[in-house]
Amino acid sequence: MSEDEVFQKHKEDAAKAMAKASRFEQRLPVPVAKPIEKEKPVEPEAPQAAAKAEQAKDLSAKAEAKPAEKTEAEKKEEAKAKELAEKKREIVEERIYTVPLVKAYKKPENKRAGYAVRLLRQFVSRHMKANESAVFIAPQANESINARGSRRPPKLLKIKASRDKEGKVLAELAA
Repeated sequence: MSEDEVFQKHKEDAAKAMAKASRFEQRLPVPVAKPIEKEKPVEPEAPQAAAKAEQAKDLSAKAEAKPAEKTEAEKKEEAKAKELAEKKREIVEERIYTVPLVKAYKKPENKRAGYAVRLLRQFVSRHMKANESAVFIAPQANESINARGSRRPPKLLKIKASRDKEGKVLAELAA
């Protein structure tokens, strides 16, 4: 770079800095800078066409290979779906409860929702005669506890608790 170009660049940078400072003072939106595009070397057209033809052949070969893989994957998914259908929960007992969660309001504000979940788990384990580790809370029930934020859980929650043969208890919202 010549001295004139360097001087011109410093001058442009100083002008940008001044504009930036004045924009900050006026609280104007900052324009988005466009990415600098590098010049691409120009190659003869014949090699480009050959390269595109090779890419097209590779893509077609990959496309032909993928359907065989998809069918295998689909078979695996179907087998998993059949297994899940066979393993469907056999419900032994199902009850609807209104769980009081008002005790959560004795805790600090930021810990109330977590404590409400623990209260729900304790309540269900006590009334369904199961271990706390065997109680699963459905995502909808958890979302309803946290619906108003972690600081304000509901004071009452109506749930449907169901126990299966294995002794697992699922607590979900009662609709």
